[in-house]
Amino acid sequence: MNPGWSRSFSGQREIQEYLLRVTRRYRVRDNHVFGCEVLSARWIGSAARWRIETTKGVFTAGILVGAWGALCEPALPDIKGIEGFKGDLPLRPVEPRGRSDGP
Repeated sequence: MNPGWSRSFSGQREIQEYLLRVTRRYRVRDNHVFGCEVLSARWIGSAARWRIETTKGVFTAGILVGAWGALCEPALPDIKGIEGFKGDLPLRPVEPRGRSDGP
């Protein structure tokens, strides 16, 4: 538990705000690329670096974090007529605060 949180099981907003503060404080986002697809990743042993080809270009890195996750694409439940539903579904991906480059 974070001693600065309002309760033991904080809500989504409080957790997200905490994570955003931490990423800004430690400049975690400085070396991340969001909103692209990894086309290939190859370890170059002689250089001790990864060569990563993405839809946004080619990058090299000492560390590669495979953070694609199983939940990056929405999966609709098998309910008859769901494709035509016009209301809000919590399953649909929502960009945080209108951004498309990550949190």
